[in-house]
Amino acid sequence: SQVNETVSSCDELECYHGARCVETSGNPHCSCDFKCAPEDSRDPVCGYDGNTYGSECQMRLFSCRYQKPINIRYYGICRKDYQSDSDVTTTSIP
Repeated sequence: SQVNETVSSCDELECYHGARCVETSGNPHCSCDFKCAPEDSRDPVCGYDGNTYGSECQMRLFSCRYQKPINIRYYGICRKDYQSDSDVTTTSIP
């Protein structure tokens, strides 16, 4: 998880899930430097968070950007019995 305290350099900030620390104008932040190909959206996966992602890459990118651990529960769209609500939610990364 990201630290809410003010940090002054990358020496003080830890990034997880594929992110790396980058300093922009002296402000450190976690950055995810990978992208998912548009055709990746054809292989949905169900994450342990109950959300359907367009691909394993998109799930990993979401995990990286939000600094949350998310693993694949199974390949395919999440079934209702694995979700917290009754709707199928597909999470896409802009």
